[in-house]
Amino acid sequence: MKLDVWQKDMALFARSAGASTPLFSATARLYTAAVAMGRGADETAAVHAVLERMKKVKEAR
Repeated sequence: MKLDVWQKDMALFARSAGASTPLFSATARLYTAAVAMGRGADETAAVHAVLERMKKVKEAR
């Protein structure tokens, strides 16, 4: 599934659930970051690029 479609679908699901969605909430920032990196048309596995970038930032400190 493409990242931008995943993000849209999960937002719709979370609103329609009528309950908290802590796992979706916890991961949403990663998917948002991937879309911001221009990866919106990529498959959801592209979120790995965000995790790699986060790792490099931590290692540089």
